[in-house]
Amino acid sequence: MANHQAASEVRGQHDAIGVASVTKQRGLSNPDPRAAWFPEAGLGLFLHWGISTVKATLDLSWGMICGWEFASRRATADEIAQMNMPCASRKIGKHFTPNQYFALAKDFKGERFDADALLRKAKEAGFRYAVFTTRHHDGFAMWPSRFGSFSTRNYLDGRDFVREYTDACRKHGLKVGLYYSPPDWYFNRSYMSFLVKTAKARNPELPCLDADYNPTVLPNAAKTAVQNEKYGAYVAGQIEELLTEYGKIDLLWFDGGMPEGYVYPLEKIRKLQPGIVVNPRLHGTGDFETCEVKEAESRPAGWWEYCTMWMARGWAYMKDVPYRPLSQITAEYAKTAAWGGNYLPDIGPMADGTLPREALETLDAFAAWRNVNLEAFENTRPLEGEHCSRPASQKGSRIYLYIMPDMDGEIRLDTARTVTEAHILDSGEPVAFHRQKDGGYGFAEPFALADGTVRVISVAVE
Repeated sequence: MANHQAASEVRGQHDAIGVASVTKQRGLSNPDPRAAWFPEAGLGLFLHWGISTVKATLDLSWGMICGWEFASRRATADEIAQMNMPCASRKIGKHFTPNQYFALAKDFKGERFDADALLRKAKEAGFRYAVFTTRHHDGFAMWPSRFGSFSTRNYLDGRDFVREYTDACRKHGLKVGLYYSPPDWYFNRSYMSFLVKTAKARNPELPCLDADYNPTVLPNAAKTAVQNEKYGAYVAGQIEELLTEYGKIDLLWFDGGMPEGYVYPLEKIRKLQPGIVVNPRLHGTGDFETCEVKEAESRPAGWWEYCTMWMARGWAYMKDVPYRPLSQITAEYAKTAAWGGNYLPDIGPMADGTLPREALETLDAFAAWRNVNLEAFENTRPLEGEHCSRPASQKGSRIYLYIMPDMDGEIRLDTARTVTEAHILDSGEPVAFHRQKDGGYGFAEPFALADGTVRVISVAVE
């Protein structure tokens, strides 16, 4: 999926789950010193896993939502008439229904999931924290929750994937991040439409669709209010389980909103986990800004993170969907590092809990590339009072210029300091440079590597 296509789809997803309008981030919200690890982390691993991997041809949760073809255009009169028929009678809108999706839970086993091996590999690849999907929008909780009836307590004899994950993170020295979706399409399956919200907004004549994709009328306001009260108590119960039963949680990654009056308070989260950092997608404010799929257009003011799919499309494992080339991943990582953000690429295990071969290979390739260029990404910070025509960062008496093949033009560094030496990190070869008449420095362009990965010029300055 091209980046602009993915970004457009993400906007539709955010609208569908009610991601909070984020207030402008103004730096650290949580002054607790135990939260200070986040801006120094640099690299985290997003882990999306769930019952969708049993089928492995549709994305986690979003694979059950219908009507994406109408999200960006007007439906024809015939299409509207078709969609208003019972699902069995129409020729369109007959995808994998929500009820068929929910039924995947009975075949989800995760029998070969080895959190210890997975997090050890993440640590070896240079990741400093991880974020695990404890519950996505489909409502299936990856721990034996006492709240609701759709979790490993009901389907996997109480196996606790969250505990296995948190224990492995701590064993290997990674900060513990938990993803949790306040929206729950299983709990609210009789109170919502499974037609994507943006399609309905563009085409009001389209019907609401139930969990079998049949046209439906949603419950009235009074019934919905009663459901919302149950829903609010259920979500609060699950959040408190995650924050009280698994030791120190370093990061909480919310993804979507709640009905007015039922948002779990940030103050309560801080009370249960004083050193935690929280993203702003539930409350509209938080400790760091989250950019998803679409790269930041300018350097964010405070702490921030860029999360994206490592696969060509989708968040959870889908067979026959390739991983993106290492050139793209290294370029995104370098641009994020240059602006002082954390890079959070996503991978996903298969239904049995193991990573697909391509995920293992791409993790190994990334680790090898990063190891060669390690000094340019560990404990660096953005340039201040200096400027480079390519993404760049600094550490002590070194400035690191990130050179990627898709950028052209002169490599120029404007600095009041004196450049004394420059070389390529991956080969040690010297790089020619010269002082320009206006005081800046120009550098020779190194040749591009065959795989298109980022190369780094290490510049010594006095």
